[in-house]
Amino acid sequence: MSEDQAESSATVGDPSKTKRVDVPHFYASSFITHVTSDVTIIFQSPTLVTFPSNSGAPIETLASTSVGAVSMSIQAAKDLAKLLENNVKAYEDMFGEVTTPWMELQKKQAEGNDS
Repeated sequence: MSEDQAESSATVGDPSKTKRVDVPHFYASSFITHVTSDVTIIFQSPTLVTFPSNSGAPIETLASTSVGAVSMSIQAAKDLAKLLENNVKAYEDMFGEVTTPWMELQKKQAEGNDS
């Protein structure tokens, strides 16, 4: 491991060595992707939407609001996927497996296709 790699891996997770980057920051709880010759990821956050109803009680539902987008080459997307995979694995090694509703749906669909 080179000296640069050693220093880089030593600062991972150390907030005291993190520099603030002056770029827009947003929280997204979901995303959609679109792939052509590049990959575009549109990040979304839930928004509570209220509709009037005939009964007098408003109807509330969650809708997704797009909060940001990023486009990148397919090569960069593959690198990003690997980096995210490594980070999630490190998190799961410390705190246990992470599951999501989407992962559960994928699992049920795969089980349904196997039978």
